[in-house]
Amino acid sequence: MSREMKDSGVEWIGEIPKNWDVMKLLFVLRSPITDGPHETPNLVESQEGIPFISVDSLNNTKQVDLSIVKKYISVKDYKEYRKKAFLEKGDVLFTKAATIGKTAIVDNPTEYMVWSPIAILKPSKKCFNEYLYYILNCKEAIKYTRDIIGHETTQVNVGMRDLEKLKIPIAPFDEQKRIAIFLDSKCGAIDQAIQKQKDIVDKLMEYKQSTITQAITKGLNPNSEMKDSGVEWIGEIPQNWSIMRLKYAYDNSNGNAVKVGPFGSQLKSSSYVSSGEWVYNQRTVLDENFETNDTFVSKEKANSLSGFKVYPNDVLITTRGTLGHIAIVPNNAPSGILHPCIIRFRIDSNVINPRLLKYMFNNSDFFIKQIELTNNSTTIDALYSYNLCNLVFPVIPLSEQKNIIDFLDLKCLEIDESIERSNKIIQKLEEYKKSLIYNAITGKIDCRGEVK
Repeated sequence: MSREMKDSGVEWIGEIPKNWDVMKLLFVLRSPITDGPHETPNLVESQEGIPFISVDSLNNTKQVDLSIVKKYISVKDYKEYRKKAFLEKGDVLFTKAATIGKTAIVDNPTEYMVWSPIAILKPSKKCFNEYLYYILNCKEAIKYTRDIIGHETTQVNVGMRDLEKLKIPIAPFDEQKRIAIFLDSKCGAIDQAIQKQKDIVDKLMEYKQSTITQAITKGLNPNSEMKDSGVEWIGEIPQNWSIMRLKYAYDNSNGNAVKVGPFGSQLKSSSYVSSGEWVYNQRTVLDENFETNDTFVSKEKANSLSGFKVYPNDVLITTRGTLGHIAIVPNNAPSGILHPCIIRFRIDSNVINPRLLKYMFNNSDFFIKQIELTNNSTTIDALYSYNLCNLVFPVIPLSEQKNIIDFLDLKCLEIDESIERSNKIIQKLEEYKKSLIYNAITGKIDCRGEVK
């Protein structure tokens, strides 16, 4: 049965059922919105402290994820912070900075304390807390708060007073409960379907990595005669292969086979201009994007740093953040210089095809595992030229290299297409979920007959 609707008078809401109201968020709360303490906490050992919750702990569920806790505070500090950020069961948490719009409902208020990027909302009897949770999950509501109420499209946070001005649809209280129950059921099923596709993607990524590792360490012929590589974690390799350090595969024909990006004092942020010579940075390499860029220096500055110039067929590798990702500079690449976070090296293609090297670096853990073993750590802050030159790799006859590259090109394309299909399903499910939440909390679908 169709419902009689009316104009809400609010752009993001549109029409609502005739018996619903529109109210500012502040007027459905027991008190103004507060947030966690702004003071930098004194961190303590986890077994002695109280979890100090950051944005990361608010995920895709109604509860705070206590498995993602990076900081803890003392019981003494907790008692002081609690005087300001007083959590109660049923409060709604909302991330107003960093990743905006993540929400959760407080279940056990004495388990943790929240930090300043998290706002605390205390619903009154006019607003069921789980209904408010879904309203704050609505992308249209958050966009409206940032772009219209906040008068700023690029702001990195939503002010608490701005959030209080947000006009929201208010259904009769019993209907709010029915909407929340309806969305719990529907969104739960959607989340399960999304997780199933994410699991498929994870397995495909693992399969892709294992396929590449198998090909670059064992070859394509399962009947090949094998020998010990002399490297424990590589194990056996085909009899006609050998092991070499990367430095012996450098192309020194023009000298200067390896070049580390300039020191920060040589290339300061004040050197950057809006257009000019490219600075080949992390983003360039990670995206393998040689068509667009956002980091430039003047031609004069580039000339003063001519020793860091980038040429076609150079191999660029990231040394910070995402370590060990490489890109091969194409022939038509723009003129430019290295960023301080990039190392450039040149490879002798008579020893190893750069495309095969790219598979080793970017699509397997072949080299990263070595770097971790060298540093005796799984958390590496930077990649240095001495780490790079001492990496070992299998030396494969060039004819076999071509066969391996052709095989991996085809096999990885098949895997990537399967991953893309799953990612498209995930995207459609997420869009459907967002649409469902919006239509339910604004009364455009009638949930009254959906919940028994």
